[in-house]
Amino acid sequence: MFDGLEPPNASQNGPTLNAKHLAAWAALTTVLILASIQWGDRPFADFSHDFLARPAAALWLVKIGGAPVLIAAGLLATVAAFASGAKYRPVGRAFATALLAAVLAMLAVIALKQGFGRLWPETWVNNNPSWIANHAFGFYWFHGGVAYESFPSGHTARTLAPCAALWWRMPRLRPLWAALPTLVVLGLLGSNFHFVSDCLAGAAVGLTAALVALRLAPRLRIGR
Repeated sequence: MFDGLEPPNASQNGPTLNAKHLAAWAALTTVLILASIQWGDRPFADFSHDFLARPAAALWLVKIGGAPVLIAAGLLATVAAFASGAKYRPVGRAFATALLAAVLAMLAVIALKQGFGRLWPETWVNNNPSWIANHAFGFYWFHGGVAYESFPSGHTARTLAPCAALWWRMPRLRPLWAALPTLVVLGLLGSNFHFVSDCLAGAAVGLTAALVALRLAPRLRIGR
């Protein structure tokens, strides 16, 4: 299963992106996020609350993106691969890179949540203001506090980051690496835990963290 972890002539530093590609990707992501904030977030939050009503399946999907689950699974996979001998060292390096991506994503999300100060779709803690409860909607820059941490989605970022790194390092399992973050996002939206734009921003953070991790890993002697 793990033979040929990398595509032919793949760079150990991950995908090659020039300045034009990065600028185009950043511009497209920004447009999608802004469009969602303006036209998509509130209608979908209403739909999720009124018609989906937080199904049990969605709640279970969200648990995939829990930090303890991801870190424990990543550490276990990394240790198991290295302990299995030289044949599986590339697998260990792949999971170590994925763990680095997850940590970078989590650190970035902590900082960004404090900076953006966005209200949640629904009320969770201490009667926090929310769109569903009292039509409170918006960003309160650098406000801080758990009631103002909806943007970006941490679950999305920390799930997509390691999966994106593994997408590059272990291409034969790409359907799995695509499925995991997709399921988490479906769970988040189905449970109305996040706005659509929160998940889009979380995906952007996760992908960025993966690209950085792929570049850093060889320099930290975990990517080669």
